[in-house]
Amino acid sequence: MLRLRPWIRGFAVLSALLYSTEAYALGPRADPWWAHDKALHFEASTIITAGSYGLTALATERRWVRLLVATVIGVAAGVGKEFYDEHRGSSASFRDLTWDGLGVGAGLTISLILDQ
Repeated sequence: MLRLRPWIRGFAVLSALLYSTEAYALGPRADPWWAHDKALHFEASTIITAGSYGLTALATERRWVRLLVATVIGVAAGVGKEFYDEHRGSSASFRDLTWDGLGVGAGLTISLILDQ
């Protein structure tokens, strides 16, 4: 049976909470920290970053290069999405970028653990 490390269990619990928690605003703000779109930002950044790491592993054996490429692609995807939002009529969100950054960190962590 597959034994999950504690951080993997925590990651799964966080993902479940993000999906199951109804969006609530902390005051009159329309961009809550805990909302379905934040889960999407987190998970999309995780998948993009881990996928970039995996694809880069096909091209190089250098771990630092894989980490660098995955980080740049993951961050660029999040910043690009906010840039797109800003220029299509809605506003960019610092909270979305925060969840993107957490997703990039999770993607790198997962990649490094699986790369051992």
